[in-house]
Amino acid sequence: MVTIKRIEPSSAMRVGALVNAILFTVFALLWAVFQSLIITGLNSLATSVTVNGQPQAFDPSALAAAGLATCGCGYLLGVVFSAVSGGIFGLIIAFSYNLVANWFGGLRVSLEGEPEVEKRKREFAASGDDRLSG
Repeated sequence: MVTIKRIEPSSAMRVGALVNAILFTVFALLWAVFQSLIITGLNSLATSVTVNGQPQAFDPSALAAAGLATCGCGYLLGVVFSAVSGGIFGLIIAFSYNLVANWFGGLRVSLEGEPEVEKRKREFAASGDDRLSG
């Protein structure tokens, strides 16, 4: 049984930032698809507007360009803000975990294999014959 005593806050911040940025990227792509469907519907609705039986002149390309620009800016800003917020939350979670782990002990995790034996094998292999002669 291995106990996690401490989580390095800077490591948690990097991991949190990257995970949030990736999640935002994936879900924002889905959002962009749905937004494009809505803009297409608004374009077709705007071109079919009539007043007193007279069709109104409307250029749908302006609405499409505005929607595309809004979607692109929102996507880029969203990735940046998501990464920043993920980093901040990762830092807060690591700090909170370290505080609680000091009071009550860390998480106990069961790993396959014997970590102490594997560690000793690596140390012995890395030191070579220096350990035997010294």
